[in-house]
Amino acid sequence: MPKEMNPQIDPKDVAPADANPESAAAQLADAQTDTIQLTYAQTDASRQPVTPKTDLCFRKVFSSEEHRHILKGFIRDMLRLEADDIHISNPYDIRTYRATTGKVPLYETIVDVVAKLPDNRLISIELQIHPHDYLEHRILYYAASRYISGYGQKEFQALPDETHGAKYSSLRPIYEICIMDFIHFKQDEKPFRDFGLYDTKNRQQYPGGSPINLSFLELPKKSKATRKRIRYWIDYFNLGRVPADAPDYIKEACDIVDYQNLSEEERNMIDMEELAREDHKAILSYNRRIGREEGREEGREEGRDDVLYLLDQGKSAAEIRQILAERKARGTTVPNDARPYQRSL
Repeated sequence: MPKEMNPQIDPKDVAPADANPESAAAQLADAQTDTIQLTYAQTDASRQPVTPKTDLCFRKVFSSEEHRHILKGFIRDMLRLEADDIHISNPYDIRTYRATTGKVPLYETIVDVVAKLPDNRLISIELQIHPHDYLEHRILYYAASRYISGYGQKEFQALPDETHGAKYSSLRPIYEICIMDFIHFKQDEKPFRDFGLYDTKNRQQYPGGSPINLSFLELPKKSKATRKRIRYWIDYFNLGRVPADAPDYIKEACDIVDYQNLSEEERNMIDMEELAREDHKAILSYNRRIGREEGREEGREEGRDDVLYLLDQGKSAAEIRQILAERKARGTTVPNDARPYQRSL
């Protein structure tokens, strides 16, 4: 953007008459730059960075009725599963989205898009921004819950009611896709993993195909050995843009989350999400810093008690150094019964 002189700024306003000419010129240039940057930030909203990983953008792209072809393409690229017809269980609408945002803190990204195929197979897609313990357990729990939710649905029973085990015939496979904005599987650089029930001894598929299928996409990873379509989606989530040879539906997803293509209400919601997320990061950073400081202080107190205890045991300075070094190597300290010990000085 060319830095044109702002006619509203007078050189006399930024430097006194007797000031050094070079200094006055520098101050004037700084004032011009500040004004241009402020005007740029206020007027050019299209440059506002928006990540497709925000809750609203994710839902707008993958759970809008008018964008079902993008969801179909994503499912096909991830699972190699054709979804000619698909029903979105929780379609996106800015009004319902606005009403539900108060139920979950804005800094938490717990996005869950659920789609159903005509034969009652369920596909769930979720986006996890923050790592947490027992992630695999939680994903499996929800997948199993969705799998058994189809039990006994008569319209999908393969057997008549009077047949023994008829209700079990209504169960259909479930697919869970977990997109993670962090590295969870640290053993290699493969960004995509696909788990299902499998006979590991005989290397055979589960009869009729795996009923529960768990897929994980780690966005920080990007291996050239990964399928090209998956690499395009990693670019989409991380950058909001894709190479020129990417499929049109992924390019369309990029256009949808462009800030200038969002409604004013959607922009406001995204700004609120971003602010809440940054505030939450600041709180976490503060808590970590306080925790480290308290840990160091506690360590110093324990170390002082150890030394005092050993001194009262008649140990020399050299012996104390050796004992403390050995205990540090083993990860141990003084005996538990000596921990509350206080020496009278």
